[in-house]
Amino acid sequence: MKEIVVGIDFSKSSILAFQYSLKIATATGADIKLVYVSKKRDTDSTLVKNEEGVEESVEGSFNNLIQKYQKEIKGKISYKIHQGKIYEEIANQAKYTDAEMIITGAHGMSGFEEFWVGNNANKIIGYSEKPVLTIKKSY
Repeated sequence: MKEIVVGIDFSKSSILAFQYSLKIATATGADIKLVYVSKKRDTDSTLVKNEEGVEESVEGSFNNLIQKYQKEIKGKISYKIHQGKIYEEIANQAKYTDAEMIITGAHGMSGFEEFWVGNNANKIIGYSEKPVLTIKKSY
């Protein structure tokens, strides 16, 4: 396996999806590509809550995740910020790269519910040519 695409919005379920991808990447030697999709034009100013609940830029959140978890796998963890429809951008990231699967949270809960809740995980499954693993946040 060369690469795993992980849809992430920094919600608890998307962080859990990322943690599952770490386990699979460790077992297979795959790289991980974290993908965030924004509808806003200026993604640099978009703020999200990190694992500690502190608001920071999307790029800052990615850099913190990479710094914290890179040592856990042999492969590389990188990120991509897209604009557009979440399901299309995540599926296309996998389609047009060496990715062999997509892992995504089933529900976003970080203030981005309007973008993630409900149908986006299902739409990714329907739109993608690659296998999709959805992770539901534990209650």
